[in-house]
Amino acid sequence: MRLIKALLLCALVGLSACSQIPTGSMQAPEQLVRQWTSNDMDDFSQGDFHPAVKALLNNAQQAREEQNWSRAMTWLDQARQIAPRNAELFLRQAWVALQMDDQSLTRQLAERGLVFSEAEATSIKLEQLVKESQSSGR
Repeated sequence: MRLIKALLLCALVGLSACSQIPTGSMQAPEQLVRQWTSNDMDDFSQGDFHPAVKALLNNAQQAREEQNWSRAMTWLDQARQIAPRNAELFLRQAWVALQMDDQSLTRQLAERGLVFSEAEATSIKLEQLVKESQSSGR
């Protein structure tokens, strides 16, 4: 089962490298990321989660509002210990890693989230985080 997931992850990474760059107005990658994060990242506590995870996500949301990214990451790490295969948690962590300007961690978390993602909307956001972390040269 792990081998299949690893092969799927490799295939997804390979396919993401083959995607075409959209045409139209050219923006610097960091501008696109900042625009995406402000428009498309929901409140951390939204969603159907175990009550313990929900409590931790409420704390992470409060840290997010304070822009205390390391504290938000700590709360999200604890939530992921309870639900280690929840793609939504990987999405939130990857987003926080991006806010912390840690492109490597952003990519790792987003790619791991893709392995567990079943919802198309979540997969799209995770794929975008992977692409942005690859192209962002900060």
